[in-house]
Amino acid sequence: MQEEHLWAKEQLLANFHTSEDSGLSNAKASELLKELGENALTEKASTPWYIALLHEFTSFFALLLWFAGALCWVGYGLDSSAPDNLFLAIILWLVVVITATFSYA
Repeated sequence: MQEEHLWAKEQLLANFHTSEDSGLSNAKASELLKELGENALTEKASTPWYIALLHEFTSFFALLLWFAGALCWVGYGLDSSAPDNLFLAIILWLVVVITATFSYA
């Protein structure tokens, strides 16, 4: 565990080979840069765009609408005399596609 923040100022300056007035010398700074690398945060791995888009299509509400559209489709298959269930299924699926597209963008 790092405890440098608990050290006295003199111990800290001696341990890191620096001075309060002038800081690190150019030679020591170059040496530490080669030894330790740049003082930078590592970048977080990003999610590919197609995975992020897939998450929009598979959220809880989207899955609920996909399922409702499938039930309407089955209802149309059982009774195809009235196309209301077919239209409702298409509209529900379009709602999912449109909202997922806008949510992704």
